[in-house]
Amino acid sequence: SDNINSISLRVFSPFDAQKVADAIDYAAANGAKVMNMSFRVGDERSVNIIVDAMKRHPDVLFVKSAGNDGRDIDTYNPDSYLPFRELENMAVVAAAEPDGSKADYSNYGSPWVTHGDRGSDVVSMVPGGRYEAMSGTSMAAPGITNLAAKMLILDPELKAADLKKMMAQTTDRADEWTDVTASGGLVNEQKAYELAAL
Repeated sequence: SDNINSISLRVFSPFDAQKVADAIDYAAANGAKVMNMSFRVGDERSVNIIVDAMKRHPDVLFVKSAGNDGRDIDTYNPDSYLPFRELENMAVVAAAEPDGSKADYSNYGSPWVTHGDRGSDVVSMVPGGRYEAMSGTSMAAPGITNLAAKMLILDPELKAADLKKMMAQTTDRADEWTDVTASGGLVNEQKAYELAAL
């Protein structure tokens, strides 16, 4: 949408948690209300640095990919796995196949994983100005990021916790998603837009 401004910030090569925290502070200072976090954090020190930065910006919704190991998040070390943190302003996204079923590769587990969105065979731009179909929870998380940003166009006063709750309220629940995500299914974008517009 022409009404959404985006900021791209490089925090890798190599990964540095302090760079991530600095990028979060910079983006928030420049008006960012939703931040996509499609990357893995695998040690306790890094998790704590990033969580501290997220907590400094409670009105920003951080959208985190759940991971691609096909595992229940309960099987990870809670101290060193970012999606294990229950934060009001963090949505953790599992990946679905195009038919709406959970992708086998997607990590899962309620209450840690909060939402689901399509993550398989998503057309994405790649270097060289080309497009390719890609799969992963890093393809699902941007879908939720995009949805939240558009909801904010409809109601700029929505807070991070509001966005997260409203997306859960407008989820199409399905038995196979019970206990996979806290919301129990995939977000219905049209219903989410309608709720945000009220």
